[in-house]
Amino acid sequence: MAVPASILPHLSVAPLTDTYGEVAKQEGAVAAATVYYTPEIGQATIFMTAYYFPAESFDAAQNPQEPPPFGQPVIRSQGYVFSIAGPTDMIFDPDSQDGRNISTLYDLIYQSETYSQNP
Repeated sequence: MAVPASILPHLSVAPLTDTYGEVAKQEGAVAAATVYYTPEIGQATIFMTAYYFPAESFDAAQNPQEPPPFGQPVIRSQGYVFSIAGPTDMIFDPDSQDGRNISTLYDLIYQSETYSQNP
């Protein structure tokens, strides 16, 4: 995930291992990880969760009557879907540096060119 260098120290990643991680796994997820944002003052908060599914499993999990259970597809390639479940509202004061950072990240997370298989 390519993000501005000034924001990178605020981010950390951990596997999705809670109950929802188990649900994703049961639905066919190959991998799932949560990205946390740590503000200048305060504790880390969940910013987004990324999922990697076989396309067939991802598509089967969708219900047109409900929000997408595993976020929005960002990349479909070689029979797999990389999807992102990001924030639905502003998690910090939009006029603060943390709020501006989140806005910048939000503009990036649904763009396929933000992601690469290679670091």
